[in-house]
Amino acid sequence: MTITTPSCTFMDMKDIGERIAAARETARLNQSELARQMGVSPQAVQKWEAGETVPRGQRIERLASALGVTVSYLMSGTGADAGLRLVSDRSDVVPMGKTVVIPRLDVSGSMGGGLAQQEGYMDIIERMTVSADWLRQSVNATNSSNLAIITGRGDSMESTFSDGDLLLVDRGVTDLKMDAVYVMAIDDELYIKRVQRQPGGSVMLISDNQRYQPIVIRPDDISSFIVMARVLLTWNAHKL
Repeated sequence: MTITTPSCTFMDMKDIGERIAAARETARLNQSELARQMGVSPQAVQKWEAGETVPRGQRIERLASALGVTVSYLMSGTGADAGLRLVSDRSDVVPMGKTVVIPRLDVSGSMGGGLAQQEGYMDIIERMTVSADWLRQSVNATNSSNLAIITGRGDSMESTFSDGDLLLVDRGVTDLKMDAVYVMAIDDELYIKRVQRQPGGSVMLISDNQRYQPIVIRPDDISSFIVMARVLLTWNAHKL
């Protein structure tokens, strides 16, 4: 199938280049590796990512396939992927069929009294590769690019997860459309709590550890309350 792409302005080309670069990094490919897959020179990939040229026709379709995204995403930023963004198997990754690479961030959220937000919140300290099929079956994420892993601290959520557990969060969730467990910033401190919406616009922050009393955020104070992400699941280990 031949795909005809519309003419692009300079700003469009810069945006397309940035999306190509971001998708390539998510797919864990360097420019030379992508160039080999595409049958072009590394300089050609450099020009795409710099916004100097744009691949067209069947080449943009092959590029989207190599990066695990859609042509629509590369060209316009919409329709990034129907579900999870997949990356090709690599020799340095344990074979798992199609996989998703999730960054672990240098950040901890408090399950107790709150932790100050850190500078370098977005620093990646390692990456975890998981089976895409398993992830589809286990969580309902807004987009794979929004997934990240953080560390929970404290004991106020004990019985659900513990101090030091790794938490898979969805950073694409930034408002309270349902009652769930969220990562929140309140007065510049990070909390991980179960959130329950109340009649009249109040929000109740609930600890699963019954030794902690619920916290009520009233409508007048809601401006100090920022949803950072929703917690989807926890990775923990228990001796048997």
